[in-house]
Amino acid sequence: MNLLQFWNWKAFVLLGLVLGVGFMILDWTAGAPLRPAPAFFLSYSCALLWLLVAPLILRIGSRFPLRGDRLLRNTALHILGCYVFAIALTIAFWPAVHYGMRIFFSPELSWRGTLTAAANYFFLGQAMYYWLVVSVQHAFQLSHRLRDQELRATRAEELLTRSRLDVLRMQMSPHFLFNTLNSVSALVSSNEPQRANDVVARLGDSLRAALEEQEEAFAPIGVELTHLENYVEIERCRFGERLRFEVQIDESLMDRLVPRWILQPIVENAVIHGLQADINAGHIRLSIQETGEQLEILVEDDGPGPAQSVDEGIGLGNTRERLKELFGERAELTLLPGSAGGTRLQLLLPAHIQEPPRS
Repeated sequence: MNLLQFWNWKAFVLLGLVLGVGFMILDWTAGAPLRPAPAFFLSYSCALLWLLVAPLILRIGSRFPLRGDRLLRNTALHILGCYVFAIALTIAFWPAVHYGMRIFFSPELSWRGTLTAAANYFFLGQAMYYWLVVSVQHAFQLSHRLRDQELRATRAEELLTRSRLDVLRMQMSPHFLFNTLNSVSALVSSNEPQRANDVVARLGDSLRAALEEQEEAFAPIGVELTHLENYVEIERCRFGERLRFEVQIDESLMDRLVPRWILQPIVENAVIHGLQADINAGHIRLSIQETGEQLEILVEDDGPGPAQSVDEGIGLGNTRERLKELFGERAELTLLPGSAGGTRLQLLLPAHIQEPPRS
């Protein structure tokens, strides 16, 4: 809702009424007789002037908001603007004071005398009105920002849940389970019970992690790599030595936060559209590095390339949606042809992510 919608004839009537009652209270406290006619003449003249200048004050308030790294500068500009507006409004209100006092009090009053009265009695009120409009606008915008943050946080939680369910769906798909169990059976038949137990344990750990309720939208890269390792080892049981998975990351980045379940879908994309699509493919490289203010995550494979795998599927589609909700334009996911063939998936995130505090 636009704040200017509040500045209408209803606001004019209410503002004039409040000011008129205030003028009469001031007369009463000063021991002067109550004079409603001059009080309301001046109050509605002032209210009309205030309503006319309110859009300009709101425009200035939007141009110089009282927040961010320019708070001190903008506050100083508002103080200057307050004095300029108070002087301008006092001069603009001067004719109403002049004619009002001549009509209701003394026809002999001069323009200089009424200007002195306007400056003494109305300058402070004009300055207070300026700050009232700016403060109300600031509170109004703050309320909207908090509500938008709550909506974005709720949306991010929904997408995190969906991402976790997508991982679970992938791991519980009949094709995936059939291949995994078939590999376990082959290991047992080959008298390799230890490897079979390891695959079953990793499958259990992976399913358990996907089912766990995690309130945080972000996790350290080290934790995500642990989940990813379980997935890769399960797939290695299926593809054997053909699957060569390489990770390149500086140890100093292991504690950096990234969105939960962000690594497995992009590696899974390389497995599905790289290894499964080309029996000669088998190398997947994951590299994570900091480049300026961004964290660059690269997944490269030696498969047929993105031209033959235009369907991103559920995993990458959900990943794009989560990135948009969490970071807006500050994150980017692109699929490109690799320099030596295959597919090169590039994911750019803010380099320093902080988990927002929970209420």
